[in-house]
Amino acid sequence: MKEMRLLRDLRHDNINSFIGACVEPMRILLVTDYCAKGSLYDIVENEDIKLDDLFIASLVHDLIKAMIYIHSSALNYHGNLKSSNCVVTSRWMLQVTDFGLHDLRHCAENESIGEHQHYRNLFWKSPELLRQPSVYGSQKGDVYAFAIILFEIIGRRGPFGYTELEPKEIIERVKAIPAEPDCEPFRPDIDSVLENESVPDYVINCIRDCWDENADLRPDFPSIRNRLKRMRGGKSKNIMDQMMEMMEKYANNLEEIVQDRTRLLCEEKRKTEDLLHRMLPQPVAEKLTKGLGVEPVSYDSVTIYFSDIVGFTAMSAESTPLQVVNFLNDLYTVFDRIIKGYDVYKVETIGDAYMVVSGLPITNGNRHVGEIASMALELLHAVRNHRIAHRPNETLKLRIGIHTGPVVAGVVGLTMPRYCLFGDTVNTASRMESNGEALKIHISQQCKDALDQLGGYVIVERGLIAMKGKGEVMTYWLEAATESAIQKIPVDLCDLPPPLFCRPRRSPKMTCDSRHPSMIGLPGATGSCMVNSSSYMPGSRRQSCAHRGGTCGGDHESSYSLQGSVYGCILPGAGGATIRRHEHSIRDSSLPPEDDDSQSAAAATAAATASVAGHFTTWQGGSNGRSDRGGRSVQQVSAQQQL
Repeated sequence: MKEMRLLRDLRHDNINSFIGACVEPMRILLVTDYCAKGSLYDIVENEDIKLDDLFIASLVHDLIKAMIYIHSSALNYHGNLKSSNCVVTSRWMLQVTDFGLHDLRHCAENESIGEHQHYRNLFWKSPELLRQPSVYGSQKGDVYAFAIILFEIIGRRGPFGYTELEPKEIIERVKAIPAEPDCEPFRPDIDSVLENESVPDYVINCIRDCWDENADLRPDFPSIRNRLKRMRGGKSKNIMDQMMEMMEKYANNLEEIVQDRTRLLCEEKRKTEDLLHRMLPQPVAEKLTKGLGVEPVSYDSVTIYFSDIVGFTAMSAESTPLQVVNFLNDLYTVFDRIIKGYDVYKVETIGDAYMVVSGLPITNGNRHVGEIASMALELLHAVRNHRIAHRPNETLKLRIGIHTGPVVAGVVGLTMPRYCLFGDTVNTASRMESNGEALKIHISQQCKDALDQLGGYVIVERGLIAMKGKGEVMTYWLEAATESAIQKIPVDLCDLPPPLFCRPRRSPKMTCDSRHPSMIGLPGATGSCMVNSSSYMPGSRRQSCAHRGGTCGGDHESSYSLQGSVYGCILPGAGGATIRRHEHSIRDSSLPPEDDDSQSAAAATAAATASVAGHFTTWQGGSNGRSDRGGRSVQQVSAQQQL
């Protein structure tokens, strides 16, 4: 209690006032003045706070004045001086705290901190005090602690700079007595401070003298004040002017930080919006970002474009997955650049299928049919000149179908929501594509009537075509466009968004069983029974047998329904004969099984086909049967028909 009364009587501008203590059964709480700016350690470690020479000089002289007062008082010494015990008031005045009551503070620290923090708290202890733990402090020990604090303020790298040594090892080296008189004791790396040309020599010399190994050679604080008086540079600026200038610089620095963070935030927001607008129409994306629901919208008349690649399944079976991915990316990049010049919206791509619509989500009168027609003609022209990178001698054959009619559009799903189209118009457009021919644009009667009304397009009658689910339908070929047709809007290629696809630096390593990665083995057979998997996409829509020249065998690519169904099966007991799905049925009675292995292979093949068929998306379409992507209705096909 006597020492507490002594602490309460200490009054100085640079001494943090001791108000009193709250005694409880298991603890004693000390009450002192609150300092809004925190400790000197916090300020020095905060790189966002800029410390100029005048401000550093003010902090150092405040500390010196506080220590002179303590050393001249009845307290005699501080004993626990360190940067965390130097606090800064709201007026940026430094005050010293945590002095006195050494027995009480020592017991509290030993009970509340671990070994690592215990040794860190000893960084400011002088060597002679580390060697005598029973001695709490001395005036020369406070001078040593002042040298460490001054090194912290100038270097701003911590009490011992950037070092890989553990706190315990640092304390052991400081406590060790030099083996020879000429040997330098372990101290913070003063050379790191010398790299800063703005630090004058008299400050460096003062630091070295203050942490001298011989305590008797260390100067006292009045001498230190005289030696460091030049830090003010002879300036007569008062502390309030200095504080106002520092606050102005601090505010300007904060403004720069806020502007930089705001710029980074806006850049990230722009990237997010750009990615979202690639996935959904802009009006829909804006509603979703605002947390609003998107109601389905009915459109009286839109035009839908479908296309796919003739022979894609066969090409996928003969190519590696990486080659297929690179090919589709090259092709779709060409397509995406072309459609930028037209008022159209790309709905989706599934495998080799490409779906585009015009007239939604923003209506454009009767121009939608012309936009799609002109776009289709340009896409067809681009395909004729496009070369496949890994098969340069082959010509790419695109089959296009177009139909005009009403649809309903809306966002479906919770996870990865998609903007989908629903209605018989989608189904009919798909039928126009699947019943078309390579390198031709197949259009419906409704599309032809809309183009005639718009004018500017050359159309040739094809005749009545037996269309699945539609019966006999009159269709037409779109041959060319005249000068009065819808023209492409000029597009600056620099305005196009950056590509999302990144080619791998090297091809993925293939095992000996995966040299043809589009064919995977079926379990349960001793032979090698393969299933085409590279071109399978969930929701694939090829199910109908296209009529070409009155037969179904003219084009093997579109004669069968499932991408991803059984492509071929090699039966070891059949004399090495290879059974291909587009040549023979697995149930062909001309291939009797000769052993149990052949029967197992056939059974596994049938099971795999039924499993793949189960991957169809079951949207409820406008006609009877099952429907898949975008609501297009296709007829139910049994597993036996798939085989």
